[in-house]
Amino acid sequence: ACYKEAVRIYHCTLGPGNAAVATTLVCIGSIHYKSRDLDSAMIFYKEALRLNRDTYGMHHPDVAPTLKSIGMILTKKGDYDEAYDVFREVLNIKCTVHGTGHPAVANAYKSLGNVHFKKGELADAERQY
Repeated sequence: ACYKEAVRIYHCTLGPGNAAVATTLVCIGSIHYKSRDLDSAMIFYKEALRLNRDTYGMHHPDVAPTLKSIGMILTKKGDYDEAYDVFREVLNIKCTVHGTGHPAVANAYKSLGNVHFKKGELADAERQY
């Protein structure tokens, strides 16, 4: 109830397109994710992603964590090809923001490796890890 009240107040005071709304939507999505309600979590994450992209653009660092959350849901649901595409987008953002030798980039590669592992593509997984 607290997060939903925060969203209501942000809508009224800052407008529905404000980035503060996106942050709170991610919190609500995370609650659904923890509760294993992946479809509801996805709805909140996708709306947060839309708001962040509208506010910051496609390749801003604030976009990547929400994309990663979406990729994790897709992986859990077995939508591996779509998850891989999302994690590639995360990797591209991380490389653009941090360069290629940063731990955040390594984490993005690990997410890609996890998708390969889930698909049984062990050689590809090892290469990504």
